[in-house]
Amino acid sequence: MEDLLDDDGYPTDEYLESIEKWNYKLGFGELMKHVRQGWWCGSSLWDEVDILDDFDKVATQYRISTGGWSGNEDIIGAMQNNALFWISYWVQSRRGGHYIFEVRHDSKNYPSGDWSQSSS
Repeated sequence: MEDLLDDDGYPTDEYLESIEKWNYKLGFGELMKHVRQGWWCGSSLWDEVDILDDFDKVATQYRISTGGWSGNEDIIGAMQNNALFWISYWVQSRRGGHYIFEVRHDSKNYPSGDWSQSSS
């Protein structure tokens, strides 16, 4: 596995790229675990709770805040660059760097359909 953070505690380019190019077949719940590993101050800026989503499916709701730290904002940018993740699981953003995502507990954690992508 790549180094998540550099010597100054900021996300490495390789870590950010791994978020952007996440293999959807691994599941987006796993992506959120990967993101959490590099999240600065996660004990106070990251919260997870199981919910029923708008379609009455069990999901984990992630309530995360950047805390204004540029490293966390870089991670959010990498998440936004993962278009399949962002359009499927982003729920809300608020001023101040607050975000909500909901990832279902289904067996695959990715939308149905043919989302083929080449592996590099």
